[in-house]
Amino acid sequence: MGKARVGMTNLEIANAIGLSSQAALKRRRDDPGEFTVREILTLGITLHWTEEEFLGVIRAGM
Repeated sequence: MGKARVGMTNLEIANAIGLSSQAALKRRRDDPGEFTVREILTLGITLHWTEEEFLGVIRAGM
């Protein structure tokens, strides 16, 4: 959500939250409950998420 807005690649997104590869990011996306609060906040700030986007990620991980 939002990577097109900021023109980032999946690898750049992974690196922004401290992951070493696109594969690691894909694993997190496949199981959103594995994202840490810090990663969610970093993603939201980096990708300029709306409140609805933040809530969507949080709900998916519950």
